[in-house]
Amino acid sequence: MSRKEVLKKTLGKKRAKKYLPAKEKITLDIGPECIEGIVRAELSSTVRSLTEDLKKRKEGVGIGIFESDLAKDIALLRLHIHCFKTVLKYYGEP
Repeated sequence: MSRKEVLKKTLGKKRAKKYLPAKEKITLDIGPECIEGIVRAELSSTVRSLTEDLKKRKEGVGIGIFESDLAKDIALLRLHIHCFKTVLKYYGEP
């Protein structure tokens, strides 16, 4: 039995609310530099992941990411990696 259930059972629903944590919303004000950093990190992570998938597909290991046909999948992986790198350049990644 959870803490919430025990409190409700022993104190009643109305009184238990006083002892339970309130659900609060938090608003963060994030500057553009921070957002760009997050975007760069996610894009870089995706490029690394796609590059690893490409390596595996070239070796004949792994499953199709975009296509079940090996040649088409390799072509699409290369295209997506190129596109992500292009976006990274926009955000100032070398």
